[in-house]
Parts: sequence; structure tokens; C-alpha cells
Amino acid sequence: MPVRAPSDGLYRNRMSHLGAGIGIGTGTLILLASLHELVAHDPSPMVGVGAYFGLPWVMAGGGLLFLWGLRREAARRRRAEPAPQGPGRAGPSHRNNLVWVVSAALIAATLLALAGVQATRFSSSVAFCGKTCHEPMAPTYTAYRDSAHATVACADCHVSAGVAGFVEAKVSGLREAWGVTGGSYDRPIVASLDELPPTGDTCSGCHPAPLTLTPEPHRLAVFRPDEANTAEQIELSLKSSASATATDGNIGIDWHHNLDHTITYVALDAELQQIPWIQVKRWDGNVTEYRTEDNNITAEQLASLPRHRLDCVTCHNRTGHRFDPPSMAVNRALATDEISATLPWAKSTVMAALVRSYGDRDTAHRGLGEAIEATYRNKQPELLATRSADIQKAAAAAVTIYDRNAFPEMRIDWQTYPDNIGHHHWPGCFRCHDERHRSTDDQPLSMSCTLCHDEPRRVPAGPSADGSTAIAAEWHPWDMPAEHLEIKEHDQLLCHECHQPGHRPRSACEDCHR
Repeated sequence: MPVRAPSDGLYRNRMSHLGAGIGIGTGTLILLASLHELVAHDPSPMVGVGAYFGLPWVMAGGGLLFLWGLRREAARRRRAEPAPQGPGRAGPSHRNNLVWVVSAALIAATLLALAGVQATRFSSSVAFCGKTCHEPMAPTYTAYRDSAHATVACADCHVSAGVAGFVEAKVSGLREAWGVTGGSYDRPIVASLDELPPTGDTCSGCHPAPLTLTPEPHRLAVFRPDEANTAEQIELSLKSSASATATDGNIGIDWHHNLDHTITYVALDAELQQIPWIQVKRWDGNVTEYRTEDNNITAEQLASLPRHRLDCVTCHNRTGHRFDPPSMAVNRALATDEISATLPWAKSTVMAALVRSYGDRDTAHRGLGEAIEATYRNKQPELLATRSADIQKAAAAAVTIYDRNAFPEMRIDWQTYPDNIGHHHWPGCFRCHDERHRSTDDQPLSMSCTLCHDEPRRVPAGPSADGSTAIAAEWHPWDMPAEHLEIKEHDQLLCHECHQPGHRPRSACEDCHR
């Protein structure tokens, strides 16, 4: 029988060579992916998914293949060579084999541990959350990148603190990944506030107890939908007076998140828009309950519904993922000259094109330009020649607004998710403060504008404005006649009932009564 040299280790076989090659190659790719993340400004989520979730399995397979090759080679040698007689002793070749195997195992274990750490970290990154599941997460990610929280990681708001929160988030992520793989996810994605962690674990990390603030005028640039796109400003000052130690007498928007008050409520819908019952427990222990006067829900039904604690996200529910209604988006585009404010009828024309229904994104891109051009052809055809560049500019801005706020493949646009800040386009504050909620002693929950801000003022457009320059007319452009408000259905007409997202504001009776 041939005698093998001591240097002929068990790894000298094709299967072990293949396994070693796979392990070395995948390990190198994992290291390169980690380095790429460190230096790349916007790393690809697909690189991370492949490197940290796929390659470790391939690497582990390569290691098993390497070990299987060793086993097969040892068995082959036992069959080919007679077993040694007498007590055996490990020679240099056996010790070398052991050193190589242990070294390779340590290196492989280190790389697999690195991949595990990177996978854990990467699965909580913004790139993974927003870009891996491209279609279902595109609306949320697009709105997030354009929000005030664009520098805050997704996990900071969506994952509870501690091990339990981390595990819960990963288990939920596995379910969502399975749904995306099978195409069984909701369209649109259901936004549930109950799935968010307690705001004490999230919001409070960056926004501590409210501090006393000096009210400053808030100015919103607006343009009328008339031929001149008349530029104005709506100006008001928010009332913010709560402090970390305030208990009695504090007013304004900060009253709601004074930690000494506890507000509990019941909602009839998952989006928390229909609120028939509210309980307010004040700092001094006084408890008041309010119920809507126009709701037929029984006490037994009310008792069976879950109670919700009012916290930050009860009102700030779309802070990181807001979809702007066309009126707001067009106002902003006119203010920044993305749409020329000197182009006659620019606001009304672009808004009319945006509120149309389009089946898909490509159809919308074509339809927006065609609708805007058709409007000018019918209304002022001479502008197609004299203001062609501005008309094309308006059409391009309309496409940008649409792509930022509408996602037909997910059935999402500016009408999909209620935004509870304010009460312009959605009920917001008026879910409770509508004077239709009354206490047991028949006191209404006030809907006075001055609870949270002073009376709005309509002032000329410009870098600054104050009450002395206010336009003489009422701040609301449409001065409804007194007899109109005497109609019972109109006596408490709320802002959002006219300014619905996706519809042009009403300006005459026939806009509602056709």
C-alpha cells in the first residue's frame, strides 16, 4: 500500500476545497458589505439583505461541506490503508489538521457572529425599513424623508425600549416579510395607533416635559384660486403655556399633555375619528365625563369598547408620515416658485388636475399635463403660446406633488390617512371639541378657536405682518350670510366639512347642493 506523506492532510480533497472556497468567499463579501455600509452615504438595502441574511447561510453551508469532505476523506483512507497495530500516537500531520480546523472554525464563527450583529443592526435601520419592501413601504418612506423626523431612525419611534420591545418588533417584522413575499399585505397599509409603543418610550426621549413658550405668530402662505392667484397670509399665534410644574390654570394646546391630567376616550373606528365618550381626570382629582348628544350607542356597548389614553400620537399621528392635500402642496409650490404665481389661474388649474382620479402613476403623469393644457386651451388659449414654459413648469410641479403624495399601486393619497393636527382638512381637534360632546351636567366641550390660538388674521403676503396691516375683510374669504347659519345643519359647520382633502374649498351653496 502507498504510504502518504505527513503533509497529506484530510482537507486535501475536492469537496473540502469547494467548502473552504465558499466559506472564504462569503466571509470576504460579508466584510466588504460591512465596510461598504460604513463609507456609503445611502447604502443599498439589497446589499445588506444579501450580505447579512443570505450569505451567512451560504457560509455555514460551505463549512458543513468542508467538514463533510474531511469525513469522507478519512473514511476513504481507512478503507485504503490497514489500521495501525498497537497504541497509536498523533503525528505532526494530525496536529496540523487540528490547528487548521480549529483556526478555520474560529474565523468562521467570528464572521457569522459579525453577520448576526450586522443583521440585527441592519434590520432596524432606515434603509431596511423604508427601502427593502419597495412597493408597500414606498408611501411611508417617501413621506418620512420629507418630514421633520427625517433624521430620526424608524426604530426610535416604532420599537419599544428593552428586550421585549426588540423581540416583539422582530416577530412582527417576520410576519410582515412573509406577507410581502406572498403579496398578501393590505392596500393601503392599515395605520393603527395601538401598534405604536408608549410615547413615554419614544417621543419623550427627544421631547421632554413641556416648557413655557413665548407665543409667536404662525404664518401660512396661501393663494386664492382666482385669476391673479392672489397671495395672502393666514396668521395666528398658538397658545402654549404649560410647564413641567404647571397644574392649575394652564391653557392652550399644552393642556392636553400636562402629565397631571389623564384623558381617556372611546373610539368607534380603528382610525380613532369617531369619539362618543371622553373622561377627563384633572390634577385635583375632579373627574368629568362627556358624551356626544347625537350618538345612539348604549351604555352597555360603550362599556364593551376599549379605552384609549390620550397621549402625543392621539393628535400628532402623522408627524413622520404626512401626505399633503393638494391645496397645501400647491400653495407651497407657488410660494417657492415651483409654479409661477404670475401664471393666470395657476392654483385652480393645478388643483383641478390633481384631484382627478388616475389609475396608475404613468397615467397620472400623462393626465396631469394634458388636464392643465386642456384647461388653458379652453379658458385662455393665447397663454399656450405666450406662457408655454410656465404651463410646462406647472405641469412638472403637479407631477412632483402627485409623486410625493399619491401612490395608486397602494391605494394611498392625501385622503387615505386622517391627520389630527389642527382641524383644517380633518376633524382633528373637533373630534372632541365640537360642542356636541356634553358633560353629565349638560356643559358642552368648547369648540372656541381661542382655546388653542388667537383669532386668525388674513394679512397681505410678505416677510412680516401684524394686526395693523390686516385686511379689513373678515379673515375667512367667504363671508357666510347670517341666515345661512340659522339652518340647523349649518349652525356648527366645521372647517374640515368644507376643506376636505382632495376637494377644492367650497365658495358657494351650489358647491355642496348640486
